[in-house]
Amino acid sequence: MWCARPVIVSALCLGGVGCFAEFPERRAPLDAAPMDVGDSAVDPQPDMRPDMRTDMDRHDVESPPDARPDDALPMRELCNGMDDDHDEVIDEGFDLGMPCTAGQGICAAAGVMICREDGMGGRCDAVPGRPSTELCNGLDDDCSGVIDEGFESVGEPCAAGAGVCQRRGDVVCAEDGQSTVCGARAADEQATLERCDGDDDDCDGAVDEGLVRSCTVELPGVCAAGRQTCADGLWSPCAGDVEPGNGRADVCNGIDDDCDFATDEEDLPDGAFPCSDEPPSPDVPLGVCAQQVEGCVRTTGCVEQCDLDGGVGFACLPAPEEDCDGRDDDCDGVVDDDSVCGRPIVDTCTFGLGWSMDAIPAPARDWGPCDISAGGFDDRFSCNGTRGDAFVTVQLPEMVDIGAADDRLGVTLRCSPGAVGEYIVSHCRVILGLATPAAGVADGVAEWGPCPAQRVGGDDSVACTSSTAQGGFEPMPVPFDLTTDQLIGIAFICADPDDPARAEALQSSIIASIAWADASVEGEVDWQAACAPLGDGDPYTACARTRGDGRFRILRLTADVDGGDRFAIRLSPL
Repeated sequence: MWCARPVIVSALCLGGVGCFAEFPERRAPLDAAPMDVGDSAVDPQPDMRPDMRTDMDRHDVESPPDARPDDALPMRELCNGMDDDHDEVIDEGFDLGMPCTAGQGICAAAGVMICREDGMGGRCDAVPGRPSTELCNGLDDDCSGVIDEGFESVGEPCAAGAGVCQRRGDVVCAEDGQSTVCGARAADEQATLERCDGDDDDCDGAVDEGLVRSCTVELPGVCAAGRQTCADGLWSPCAGDVEPGNGRADVCNGIDDDCDFATDEEDLPDGAFPCSDEPPSPDVPLGVCAQQVEGCVRTTGCVEQCDLDGGVGFACLPAPEEDCDGRDDDCDGVVDDDSVCGRPIVDTCTFGLGWSMDAIPAPARDWGPCDISAGGFDDRFSCNGTRGDAFVTVQLPEMVDIGAADDRLGVTLRCSPGAVGEYIVSHCRVILGLATPAAGVADGVAEWGPCPAQRVGGDDSVACTSSTAQGGFEPMPVPFDLTTDQLIGIAFICADPDDPARAEALQSSIIASIAWADASVEGEVDWQAACAPLGDGDPYTACARTRGDGRFRILRLTADVDGGDRFAIRLSPL
């Protein structure tokens, strides 16, 4: 087929399919001015394939009537919903509609890719969330790209409990997300009585403590009695309780007191006297010995087979010294007097102090989760109890808010079972008081607000709390901030309307102390110095000690009480 000139050449014809066009050489119009292209002539068909340009350059081709000059010029593709580069693909290379996220941590939001306003690229249409305070919860709450920062101890090894009850685990986030706790739980049900085996069987943090047993050494008389102590799981060799000699004298009591293989060979002890050469009658077992002590027959006796002036007879022994046993051993009419119970009370009783940032029902046997027998504190509770006559420390939580509605303070007094211990718990009390200067209390007062008439109570200027007769706490709300110059008082009071002399004797055998140290006091506090009579401790410490008279003794605060401060308590013989 031959195509006439001029002709509009279709794409089919230009592609050489179904049409063969041959045109005569183009000639410029006669009136056309010559074109000066210089040295940089422009190629009129830059996008044509070279093989097509050869033929097309030799022929005139008419453009479509509605064609624009710019349509032939390719453009850089923009992100604008148009096919800018004329490749029949719109917005290629911008991943439009693909899933995307914006932000990090809990702020991360999902969206899709859309065009930027300037068309130069794409962007994610998601809007990040708002960051919050970082918690310990396994999330990036503050959207910083770091999870649980500030709680770096999470995952570190830790242990709960002591001795055979100890279990190991890892540090984990607390339930409230504010702190970390040990993820292990102590196996307290494994605790047993302490045995001499090198283990902490009762899970109190000490191994083989206080284990002693009786034994016998190869010595005569009272010197045969001995004892063994446990250390590192082994019993020590038997050591005699009484050494022969050392000026020991034989007593007329049927025993070889001086360990010389002879009994009652010495003269009668001081205070003993011959009484009869006849045995006591069944009706009067102690005979004249009972009459010698005005009816007190519990602590003296009639001893047989003593060498009385060369003969065999009977003698009255002197009444022994008073002992802390709930009896009038020396027959002076007063039970447990002469301060004989001071040391036994210290060794068998526990004075406990507790502070809580949470309300505790009253009365309470335990101080929340805090065990006074071991002591301890966390971010809500703090407590400790005396063991022997050493000071023990109660440290306030760092975040304590003194005077907050739920703050509680409490004391307890607990003793081992027995006649004396049960009497102490039921007839004696430790009382703790708080007061502002406006309350007008003074050192040595017999009453502190409603105490001792009541076990707990007070108002906005004075308050008090006592140990209970069952060895528990009467938690006292802390009614006001404890600031400089405010007062803390302590008293140890025993009362028994049926035996006031015994109650007074026990009261006068014990000193109860409470001391305070500001958080600014670094390192170990010298509580002995703080409680010295001349008060030569750190100026930011204070102390109050009872004097056996049942009255309140006062310490005056030299700084505000707040988180990190320490209290210390002590029981000691008077």
